[in-house]
Amino acid sequence: MTWQWNPTSEGEKQISIWIDPLDQIDELDENNNLYTTSVNVTTPGVRVVCDNPLQTLDSASRTTTKWEFRLENTALLPTNASVEATKPTRISDGMYFNDWFISINNTNHSLEGAGVAHISVTIVHGAPLAPGTYVFKVLGIDVDNGITYPIDLRLQVPILPLVRFSLPFEELLVSAAEATSFDIDVWNDGNGAQGYDLFLSAPTGWHLGFDDLGGNPGAPSGSSGHIAPTQKRVVGITVEPPQDLLTAAGTRLQASLRGVSQVDPSLSWQSDFDLVVSKHEAGNMLLETNFGQLDPDAHLNLQFTVTNEGNSETTWQPAVTMPGGWGLAQPLHPLTLLPTEVGNMVISIDGNGLAVGGTVTVQMTSEAGHQMSWNGSLDVKIVPLPQLSFMSVGLPDGSSSTTPLGAGDHP
Repeated sequence: MTWQWNPTSEGEKQISIWIDPLDQIDELDENNNLYTTSVNVTTPGVRVVCDNPLQTLDSASRTTTKWEFRLENTALLPTNASVEATKPTRISDGMYFNDWFISINNTNHSLEGAGVAHISVTIVHGAPLAPGTYVFKVLGIDVDNGITYPIDLRLQVPILPLVRFSLPFEELLVSAAEATSFDIDVWNDGNGAQGYDLFLSAPTGWHLGFDDLGGNPGAPSGSSGHIAPTQKRVVGITVEPPQDLLTAAGTRLQASLRGVSQVDPSLSWQSDFDLVVSKHEAGNMLLETNFGQLDPDAHLNLQFTVTNEGNSETTWQPAVTMPGGWGLAQPLHPLTLLPTEVGNMVISIDGNGLAVGGTVTVQMTSEAGHQMSWNGSLDVKIVPLPQLSFMSVGLPDGSSSTTPLGAGDHP
């Protein structure tokens, strides 16, 4: 049996052949007069199917986005097909982005009947990408039949955070006795104006605080405020050492600065940096010798207790300034002390018999130029100093002379 049939739509169609539909013929079996079968009706062409046509950009630093889709032959006969893509536009203002690179992993295909090709398309859009929705078309082309099937693929870009900290040092030299201040740059590398919550973490016993974030100067946390994209805010930070302990010079400590997005608090960035304790020189000297009034020719030993109150080994060079008539009885030698070490130093001075009273100063100078000094007073006795000079000589005969031998010979 042959007949002509022109389907009006595609899909699975049911064909039935019915013999003696009006039951006009007597038969032994009346139940086998109906035969039904299914026929799959297709139309020529191709179809582009994408399970996720809308992609959402999830990072301000991401420069590419990829879609996966299928190219399907809608007919049961083989055909040649290709894929093309248009340049994207931004829906909000219709702006075209002709400089974006679009890559399709395979553009030409030979498809069997009802065949499928798996294809990916990747857009290189750079970063950061301005917020908005971007759309472009992927075209599936049935080359043999001249049929084109378009599909819209969309890229949704929300406001995305990205913060960067620029520190003007590789390691920061900090004082063990005084506060140390420095500035950092907080850059908004995100794609829109936004702020970040900032948190400082200090080494044990130390304190780090922001100078001017919020109403509580010195607090270890604060808000950057809104920063325009590609712009920065300069943030001042102060490091304070422990009050009851002098950290040894050269000690390396680690601190950190963390930024949390105010747009998406689940995102944070952290920058660690090293603190290196600098050399701090300090000392104290105390006179242990008691003395009263001195003779002009006295010998005096001045004994001092010297304490190194700095955080490193220090060598001190002594020097003495004295009133007239006094001099050193022995050479002065440098004194080297470890941190917290206590040492003794004796300075011996002699009067020359004509020594006078006045101020004596002992000064200790370190190799780095730090000085400590002691000032005292020498009380010297004022003693008579008789002088005998020749006036004249008189002889029994009544003669005289103003010089010892001027009167001549005499018995």
